[in-house]
Amino acid sequence: RHRGECGRQAAAAVANAVGLLLGRALGVWGAMLTKNRVAKLTAVRRMDIFIEDVPEPTDEEMLIQVAAAGICGSDLHYFRHGGLGSFKQPLPMRMGHEPAGIVVDPNGHTEFAVGDRVAIEPGRPCLTSPWSLRGRHNLCKEGSFMGAQGQPGCFSDFVCVTPFQCCKLPETISFEGAALLEPIAVALHAVSLVEAKFTDVVAIYGGGTIGLCCYLILRRHGIQMIYIVDRVKDRRDFAHSFGATDAFPFEDAVARLRERTGGKGCSLVLDTAGDDASFEACLQCAAVGARIGLLAIPEADHLAYNPHQARTKEVRIINVHRSTLLLREAVGLFSDVSASEKLERLVTHRMPLADVGAAFDMASGYMKGVIKIMLQPGFPAPRKIQRIGLIGLGVHSLPSFLDRLLADCSVEVVCAAVVQGE
Repeated sequence: RHRGECGRQAAAAVANAVGLLLGRALGVWGAMLTKNRVAKLTAVRRMDIFIEDVPEPTDEEMLIQVAAAGICGSDLHYFRHGGLGSFKQPLPMRMGHEPAGIVVDPNGHTEFAVGDRVAIEPGRPCLTSPWSLRGRHNLCKEGSFMGAQGQPGCFSDFVCVTPFQCCKLPETISFEGAALLEPIAVALHAVSLVEAKFTDVVAIYGGGTIGLCCYLILRRHGIQMIYIVDRVKDRRDFAHSFGATDAFPFEDAVARLRERTGGKGCSLVLDTAGDDASFEACLQCAAVGARIGLLAIPEADHLAYNPHQARTKEVRIINVHRSTLLLREAVGLFSDVSASEKLERLVTHRMPLADVGAAFDMASGYMKGVIKIMLQPGFPAPRKIQRIGLIGLGVHSLPSFLDRLLADCSVEVVCAAVVQGE
């Protein structure tokens, strides 16, 4: 399904890879290939584009050209308030942690080649901390996370990541679908933590990307009764069309959920909205002995709730923080065509990186039925390539990738050796 996309972007990748690598080797740089546009938060509700050099990968990294990058709800908190409650990030701040792209410089890592399409795990744990050794990499304080605490984000043309963070994509998953695998990984982690069972009756507060990704994973667990609550009518309508059992407005959701469950309430409730009102509503609609998963990142330091609601029903409140390196599992779950097409329905808007400010305004204001906006840094416009000329046939000419290009696209390659034996 994505064969045309793969071919076009593979051709662009070889152009960029040859340009980057030969440019570095010869000291000749082309403006298009050697500059990196980076979107940064410079003030509350202001995103600006900075022009920087293409980042140089360290020995443990590869260079990736970003093809798609999703705007997350947590990005919107920083956009609206400059941080989370009293935690403020120094500005300008590099943002974005939902990327997918294409390898343009494997940097000697033989498990990847130029032109490989990859999904990217934004977390880079140290792998040796006590939490990492227990398999809870998301709690490791020694590692880093893309677009957080001063780390480079993915709202840019290029990023450097380790091979450990990358997973090759099948042709059935587009770059946009691959970028959505980060919130899918969060949903996988959340559903595991709350111990979802096929007999559960579920209410999800918040019909955005995380809420709908949770819906997809819960369906895969065989759960039939899944209700979605949202304040925005467009999102309720989308949830209906997406397959939710029903979608309720916030104001009367508790009463309607109790009515639908015969007064018992829901055995599993997920809060992806993250304010006082949504958390209190989750407690009210929860059944006796229910589990409540708090996935949302609140914009305030504290959430107020009635502890007696939780205490007298012995409700378990389970906090969820990112995910535990579940990218490869997510790729496997959505590798078939029907699953990937369903996932990609979450992408309601696509905008170029140059329009990042308008994209954030739209997402922050819940305009035009937005669910997920994908920023597309973009590749050079497709051109009909018939012949590629190379001087020399060393490592920088990428012979293995050119073999693939010759076979797939019937491109003629003309080489001039400059060193005896090449």
